[in-house]
Amino acid sequence: MITKKMTLKDILFNSVDRWPENPATGSVGVKSRTYNGLLEDAAAWSSWLLTLGLEKGDRVTILAESLPEWGAAYFGISAAGYVAVPILPDFAEKQISNIISHAEIKAAIVSKKLSETIQSAINDSQTLPGNLPLALIESKEILAGPGKGSTISLPENPRAFFENPLQPDDIAVILYTSGTTGTSKGVTLTHNAIAWNAVAAIREGLGENPQGVRHLSVLPLAHTYECTLGLVGVLSTGGEIKYLDGPPTASRLMKALGEVKPTMMLTVPLLMEKIYRSKVAGPLKAKPIGKILYAVPPVRKIIHKIAGKKILELFGGNIRFYGIGGAPLPIDVEQFLVEGKFPYSVGYGLTETAPLLAGGDPADMKFRSTGNILPGISLRIANPDMETGIGEIQAKGPSIMNGYWKDEEKTAEVFTEDSWFRTGDLGSLDGKILYIKGRLKDVLLGSNGENIYPDEVESVINGHNYVSESLAYIKDGQLVARILLDTEKITAEIKHLRLAGAEKVTAWKNELMDHIRKETNKHLGRNSKIQSFVEQIKPFEKTPSLKIKRFLYTVKKK
Repeated sequence: MITKKMTLKDILFNSVDRWPENPATGSVGVKSRTYNGLLEDAAAWSSWLLTLGLEKGDRVTILAESLPEWGAAYFGISAAGYVAVPILPDFAEKQISNIISHAEIKAAIVSKKLSETIQSAINDSQTLPGNLPLALIESKEILAGPGKGSTISLPENPRAFFENPLQPDDIAVILYTSGTTGTSKGVTLTHNAIAWNAVAAIREGLGENPQGVRHLSVLPLAHTYECTLGLVGVLSTGGEIKYLDGPPTASRLMKALGEVKPTMMLTVPLLMEKIYRSKVAGPLKAKPIGKILYAVPPVRKIIHKIAGKKILELFGGNIRFYGIGGAPLPIDVEQFLVEGKFPYSVGYGLTETAPLLAGGDPADMKFRSTGNILPGISLRIANPDMETGIGEIQAKGPSIMNGYWKDEEKTAEVFTEDSWFRTGDLGSLDGKILYIKGRLKDVLLGSNGENIYPDEVESVINGHNYVSESLAYIKDGQLVARILLDTEKITAEIKHLRLAGAEKVTAWKNELMDHIRKETNKHLGRNSKIQSFVEQIKPFEKTPSLKIKRFLYTVKKK
């Protein structure tokens, strides 16, 4: 267990001292910048902020997609004593404007791709200064403010720009999350919360002193999951991080996996789900004989074992830690990972907990769990159900947030009187192993008064070959589910059956959905059986962590 408190400057300097010439961050196919180079780039950003007259604790935002330069900007702000405010690149202009105003941003580091977005957000605002200092993250060109048009140079003595005295309990980062309710809150995390969580999580997942870590980054760095574990955590080991040159399309990802041959990745369930359905379950279940073989457990296990080796090769052959978080993992996908002996680890946490509360070594994973509680973290189940042991998960530990920025009321709401953080998630504990049941506010009450956990229902529905996503809810006292059908497979089947005319297609789809409902109900408990399906035509709107915004589909319009 880690007992010493740390700052992000400690992480940066320790890594530079131990591995100065190790490759640190770079794009796929391009030589990576060394740890010495990372320090120089970070110092350049710190020197710029110093020339602007910023003081310790002033907020500086980063608005950029995941790039090799992102980490240098992050450390250049936080390790120098300022507060980093990363903004997710897919936030709307209005959200960006509100964040810059609410956090009282003093300067901004932005990517070329998003420079017009942030300038429009500033120009459209009634409260933001039009001359807010801006600089490009890729080239360090100053776009606005003092020195406009010039380029920030690399300093000769990088460490001289990190002399602000730092304390582990100083605020390092404010993270704004859009959440499943659509409201955005600024989560304040200290240096120690992030540094401690990064080191503890890496040790738990990769061992006490991991070497040779190669991480392929595919998630937004402005999300705490990728930032804490995939950036700070990896850099604390002297490892190398590679970034995709663009969105993680299938072709771009496959090429990157072949080149990088990563030992570690952090993802959401959707990536592995797509691979499993397109390359394993889909081709087999599309044929009658395949369905029969797949239904026989011993045969299925052999199929999964062979397919697991092929998927491991697809990922470059060296993966030893494949972290999954952010949303529930479908049952059939996890069954494949277990039987295919793929080194996966499901983790659990929140932005407010920096983020990891439970997870760990793939060798220790228990089916449908989120792994062991992180050493140093305490979890308890509040008001557990007498029969199931399910209740709200509450947490204490070094990585819990200070509170929400400038919002004492919301901060008070999420802490108990004895200072435990209310996660708002439901779960149960088996010793040190945590099992998640979903969000407290999402629990459905059946007509017989029993609790229904929509995540579990949706996991069964999503296991069907023709289903892309689903959402279960109560309507007029009945359990209903919206389902988004897999357009590509539906189109192929309609073509194969030679269905012509809208009426025939609609009738076939209705029969298909009724078949899916009946098959789903075979695997659900008495109180969780679905009464009807509603076809979801457009993809569900989601949060940055790819959770469906339930309130958009379940709250009655007035």
